[in-house]
Amino acid sequence: MAIQQTPKRKMDARHTWEITFTERDLEGLSLPHSDALVLSIPLQRKMVRRVLVDQGSSAEILFYSAFKALGLSKDRLSPVDAPLVGFTGIPVYPLGKIMLPVYAGSVQLQVEFIVVSSPSPYNAILGRNWLHGMRAVASTLH
Repeated sequence: MAIQQTPKRKMDARHTWEITFTERDLEGLSLPHSDALVLSIPLQRKMVRRVLVDQGSSAEILFYSAFKALGLSKDRLSPVDAPLVGFTGIPVYPLGKIMLPVYAGSVQLQVEFIVVSSPSPYNAILGRNWLHGMRAVASTLH
């Protein structure tokens, strides 16, 4: 599991950052591509790798293996009333939900994750709610 402790620093929500991409950022990429947008991002002040940004997801998901690696306890979970249902139609029953701080640059958001015990190549999924809260637009081209 690729989770590391990150140093504590004061976050300043008043500062805004602008990230822009140019054609130079495409150098070295095989185009066209449709690679997933996968980040390493601090959750609970620990760096978590393999976090999928999924603009089609209406929920933020934390997989149980990452939940354990973050040192979290099941007693912090709140109940979830309904299963998650994906395109296969097979219900996945969550272990619960938990609020965790997610840090991106100088911004910290409290994010409600649904915790599931399912196999996944990712440690977490950040969906539309997180993107909206970050006031971000994901670029799949770059």
